[in-house]
Amino acid sequence: MKHFLLFTGLACCTLLSSCEKKGTKGTREPVKNHPPISITFSESTWHSGQVLQVRNTSGTAYLSCKLTVQNTTNGTSRRHNFSIKPAELKEIGVWEMDWSFKTGEKIWIETEGFNTVSYIVP
Repeated sequence: MKHFLLFTGLACCTLLSSCEKKGTKGTREPVKNHPPISITFSESTWHSGQVLQVRNTSGTAYLSCKLTVQNTTNGTSRRHNFSIKPAELKEIGVWEMDWSFKTGEKIWIETEGFNTVSYIVP
């Protein structure tokens, strides 16, 4: 009887430790980096406010992005999805999302496979 209990106890410990290892391996998140983009703003030639300029700094990656902008004064916000080709510069403003960027507004850009980045309009 002692041998049976010892064997059962060892089998349970082995089984539990292998489950524990598998569980921790499967829950690890892949390390994400800053997306290969650069952000600038320029004065709009057609409307008051600024235009957001997003450049894909990668020579090979096609990027799928989600932009969120929030006016911190009145709480309004807007979202816009866009794709950007390698080395492309994309301007986003009134024509693209019916929004003119103002100083102090917050923006977030989610890029598939990368960390979300945030900026404050200068």
